[in-house]
Amino acid sequence: MTYTHISHETATVARKMHLVRGCYQERLLCGYEAWSGATLTGNARKYSTHYRTSRENFVARLTAAGFAITEQIGAHGRREKTIVSRMTGR
Repeated sequence: MTYTHISHETATVARKMHLVRGCYQERLLCGYEAWSGATLTGNARKYSTHYRTSRENFVARLTAAGFAITEQIGAHGRREKTIVSRMTGR
């Protein structure tokens, strides 16, 4: 089960460009965290507004750096994003 569709090369480029800030954004990039925030538990759920801001800033940085991001609805209504680097084409 993954929430992000991204090639290994594209993820590496995003990391090398220092677009990923913090463990939460790394987990978003790898597809372990839901883009809707539904996977937040415990104290993280109390700060969901801050995590939403983090997601929005992350998407803005990726878009400004030339990454194409599309969102689709996956199985069971999950929000899934596909991230493609215009540099690698993947």
